[in-house]
Amino acid sequence: MSESISKPPALRFAGLPSAAKWILFACGWTAAVAVCLEFGKIRSEWSGVFCGPWGCSAPLEAVLSVHAIWLLTLTPLIHLTSRKQTRIYRWWSVLLAVMGLGGTLFLAAQLGLHWPSESLGGKSNYFLRQWGLAVFGAIDVPVIPALILLPYCLWRSRLFRRKTAVS
Repeated sequence: MSESISKPPALRFAGLPSAAKWILFACGWTAAVAVCLEFGKIRSEWSGVFCGPWGCSAPLEAVLSVHAIWLLTLTPLIHLTSRKQTRIYRWWSVLLAVMGLGGTLFLAAQLGLHWPSESLGGKSNYFLRQWGLAVFGAIDVPVIPALILLPYCLWRSRLFRRKTAVS
């Protein structure tokens, strides 16, 4: 008596036509972005948590939602352009390092040019706090998402390099 074994969910998804996979991906991605946008509208007691003598940052929820949208945009872009090619993952690693580390150093240099501010009364111990706030609040360029995705791209490039060396 043969027992019918059902396929695991991952294998059932793999059997779908490619158009259906793209539609499911697009729907899932759109839903994730919509959730991030709605999260940015929430206000709580954490909204003005990053304050100092220089003022307060944007609401925490709004900044986190923009960082999440950057991650949702960059991650599929990296996967779709790389297609398990080591060289392309390495180029993504270089690009992310320039965006993340370069953006962080640029913000430190920009802050250093205007330091110490007259509004702070010459207090130099606030430099690292204000620099961290500037890096966290940098949402025009994906500084923090680039720093998050950089180790992942480096790991993927090493992983594929080992697989091709063994084969």
